[in-house]
Amino acid sequence: MFGVVAVGMVAVWLRVRSLGSTSVLQDTIGPYWAAVRMDGRAHAPGYGVAMLLPYWVLSKIGSSLWGTTNAMACIQAMVAPVGALCAVRRVNASPVAAIAVGLVLAIDPGAISSTQSGAEGYLAPLFVALAWGLSGSWAWIAFAFAVANHPLAAVALPFMVRKDALCRPAAPGFMVACLLIGHQLYGLSGHGVPGVSLAASVLALWGESHTISIAMAFGPVAGLWFASARKTSLAALVAIALLATAGAALGYLRDHHWRLLSVPVLACWAAGGWVGVGTLLAALIGLKAPESPPEVAHRAGTLSLNHAVVSEILAQGGPTVVDRVWVSGGPGAEPAAIMLDLYLRGWREDDLNLKGDIVVVLAADEVGTYAIPKGAKSLIDGHGFRVFRASLPNTREWSLRMCDEAPRVGGAWDALSVIHPLLPSHLVSDWWECERT
Repeated sequence: MFGVVAVGMVAVWLRVRSLGSTSVLQDTIGPYWAAVRMDGRAHAPGYGVAMLLPYWVLSKIGSSLWGTTNAMACIQAMVAPVGALCAVRRVNASPVAAIAVGLVLAIDPGAISSTQSGAEGYLAPLFVALAWGLSGSWAWIAFAFAVANHPLAAVALPFMVRKDALCRPAAPGFMVACLLIGHQLYGLSGHGVPGVSLAASVLALWGESHTISIAMAFGPVAGLWFASARKTSLAALVAIALLATAGAALGYLRDHHWRLLSVPVLACWAAGGWVGVGTLLAALIGLKAPESPPEVAHRAGTLSLNHAVVSEILAQGGPTVVDRVWVSGGPGAEPAAIMLDLYLRGWREDDLNLKGDIVVVLAADEVGTYAIPKGAKSLIDGHGFRVFRASLPNTREWSLRMCDEAPRVGGAWDALSVIHPLLPSHLVSDWWECERT
């Protein structure tokens, strides 16, 4: 047990040590606002409402976006100790082999990158592991949560074909899973992001870590030689085939989708005694040296920048609303993320509304060429973005100068539609004069 705890501590440390560089753009923030809204809809089509449970809890007890992001990173890190325990339970792994599985999951650069993305698979790999490791009703409930966090986690269904998941005591959980997944099916639409091919996803997985990708690819094959892992290996091979087929059919598959199955495919090695332990340790030894992390202070799209903007707004007080003018380049900062942080810090309807000033995130490659409205106060400048605060009338006048650029405007609605559910949508863009001329 001490080894499992140590694995969990390593996984947590590797994910929170660079917390400021975590992305807090729309896909990351959407589940929080959907959890606050809690009207039976997830943040985006195709995802299940069950995924919102941890976000709902964090939105109730969190006091800042920094704190909730830290908590979510810790939850995602649990895939490592859970994977170690599942290896003992499902493939009869020795303590040493189980710890080796946990270490690979903890140190995997791709898994750490997925955590920092804030939205790659969400908690699906963890719930796939729990669905594989738990028994009875709990296994099916975990499977439903995995699918809710990412629809492609449904390819893990072959792992559910086992006695302790198909027995009579598992029936209540199976029915709950059917209800949750059935509800989720109503929201399925679209084909993801086109042009991300099966081959490209494999190359991306290889690029993250050559040795771990090899261990994942050959784990199910090696497991066929070990009696205790044979059923898991067969299920893994079927799941991999289903995932490849789904990706080819949709024209959409990325490297983090393969990591949905990372726990059972790596655990196949744990049944091989010292051969399996040696292979897993070799996967760790073969890791390429990490690159020096970029300076994240005021880096666009990050939690660090979001925290800095919120600190400036708190110092000045409300009421205010946050919106964005995106001319070119990256998105700068996410208005809904800034307002979520303010919401978690206690701001509500009286502080976040259209009755005061507006904080504008201006995102452009050559942001220095754009003047800000008269009387506006610049809050933060950085590479490719500028954040300023101005009155609504002055911002309307300033926006006329931007019309020829035809920028993308918006971002406030994601938050205001939850905080002010009766607010007409056209009022949220009322400050943008180009919409009215």
